[in-house]
Amino acid sequence: MSTPASVLVDRLASRTSNSYGKDPAELAETLGYLETVAPLLRASATLEVVTTVPVPEVADLVLAHVL
Repeated sequence: MSTPASVLVDRLASRTSNSYGKDPAELAETLGYLETVAPLLRASATLEVVTTVPVPEVADLVLAHVL
Protein backbone atom coordinates (compact mmCIF):
# COMPACT_ATOMS: atom_id res chain seq x y z
CA MET A 1 0.00 0.00 0.00
CA SER A 2 1.24 3.46 -0.79
CA THR A 3 0.10 7.03 -0.65
CA PRO A 4 1.53 10.32 -1.93
CA ALA A 5 3.57 12.33 0.58
CA SER A 6 1.00 15.12 0.73
CA VAL A 7 -1.76 12.70 1.70
CA LEU A 8 0.49 11.00 4.25
CA VAL A 9 1.31 14.35 5.87
CA ASP A 10 -2.40 15.27 6.05
CA ARG A 11 -3.32 11.89 7.54
CA LEU A 12 -0.61 12.03 10.18
CA ALA A 13 -1.54 15.59 11.13
CA SER A 14 -5.26 14.90 11.44
CA ARG A 15 -5.39 11.52 13.15
CA THR A 16 -6.39 11.42 16.80
CA SER A 17 -5.66 7.81 17.73
CA ASN A 18 -1.86 8.06 17.59
CA SER A 19 0.44 11.04 18.00
CA TYR A 20 3.29 9.62 15.90
CA GLY A 21 4.16 11.94 13.02
CA LYS A 22 3.01 15.15 14.63
CA ASP A 23 6.52 15.94 15.87
CA PRO A 24 8.59 17.50 13.05
CA ALA A 25 11.42 14.98 13.54
CA GLU A 26 9.00 12.05 13.30
CA LEU A 27 7.40 13.53 10.20
CA ALA A 28 10.81 14.00 8.58
CA GLU A 29 11.72 10.41 9.44
CA THR A 30 8.50 9.12 7.90
CA LEU A 31 8.96 11.15 4.73
CA GLY A 32 12.54 9.88 4.53
CA TYR A 33 11.25 6.32 4.64
CA LEU A 34 8.85 7.19 1.85
CA GLU A 35 11.83 8.11 -0.31
CA THR A 36 14.22 5.33 0.75
CA VAL A 37 12.25 2.30 1.88
CA ALA A 38 9.09 2.54 -0.24
CA PRO A 39 10.96 2.07 -3.55
CA LEU A 40 12.59 -1.10 -2.19
CA LEU A 41 9.23 -2.49 -1.14
CA ARG A 42 7.67 -1.49 -4.45
CA ALA A 43 10.42 -3.28 -6.38
CA SER A 44 9.62 -6.63 -4.79
CA ALA A 45 5.85 -6.25 -4.52
CA THR A 46 3.37 -8.21 -6.56
CA LEU A 47 0.71 -5.56 -6.02
CA GLU A 48 0.75 -1.89 -5.13
CA VAL A 49 -2.48 -0.34 -3.95
CA VAL A 50 -2.53 3.43 -3.76
CA THR A 51 -4.63 4.23 -0.72
CA THR A 52 -6.09 7.51 -1.91
CA VAL A 53 -9.28 5.66 -2.88
CA PRO A 54 -12.04 4.79 -0.36
CA VAL A 55 -11.27 1.96 2.09
CA PRO A 56 -13.81 -0.47 0.57
CA GLU A 57 -12.12 -0.06 -2.80
CA VAL A 58 -8.71 -0.76 -1.24
CA ALA A 59 -10.13 -3.90 0.39
CA ASP A 60 -11.66 -5.06 -2.89
CA LEU A 61 -8.36 -4.63 -4.74
CA VAL A 62 -6.44 -6.57 -2.11
CA LEU A 63 -9.01 -9.36 -1.95
CA ALA A 64 -9.12 -9.64 -5.74
CA HIS A 65 -5.36 -10.12 -5.71
CA VAL A 66 -5.24 -12.80 -3.01
CA LEU A 67 -8.37 -14.81 -3.78
